[in-house]
Amino acid sequence: MPKNTQKKALNFFEKQEFNKALPLFEEVAANDNRAENWFNVATCAVMARQLPQGQEALAKATTLADKESNPDGLSVGMMHFYFMCALRDSGFVEEGMKELEGFREGYSSLKITDDMFLSIRGLPSLQQFLAMGVGLLKMQTKVLPQEWLAQFGTTLDAEGQAEIAAFVKEQF
Repeated sequence: MPKNTQKKALNFFEKQEFNKALPLFEEVAANDNRAENWFNVATCAVMARQLPQGQEALAKATTLADKESNPDGLSVGMMHFYFMCALRDSGFVEEGMKELEGFREGYSSLKITDDMFLSIRGLPSLQQFLAMGVGLLKMQTKVLPQEWLAQFGTTLDAEGQAEIAAFVKEQF
């Protein structure tokens, strides 16, 4: 029964029928309390414009992911990355920018932007982050995207600075 319910939920999600998918994902998560199931609730809730429910489900998913230590599951960092994508796609710009700032702080504290280094730490590559984040930066109105990116670049290694400079040149 849960597998069938999950298939139905995924089918509705793929069709962008988020309000139909959400209760099915919730049923699966309630019956099988694992990080990946709560993560599905989180992203689907945001896409269904149920932000508080999505945030609550993300908190459950990340807590469970830390406890499960499933090498095949999504890392907490990637959960936040995909959640940020859902926020962007649903127009929750302010909330998405909070996630974006969290990633910026994380990358800045690491100071190394090598793809393998980031992957081992459960983070998206800098290129993935930039490609996704530029959409949020263009949607918000508090800072020019180029300025945000330039400031971010100053906190990274030479490789990251070059990648950001090339990205800005390409995008703007």
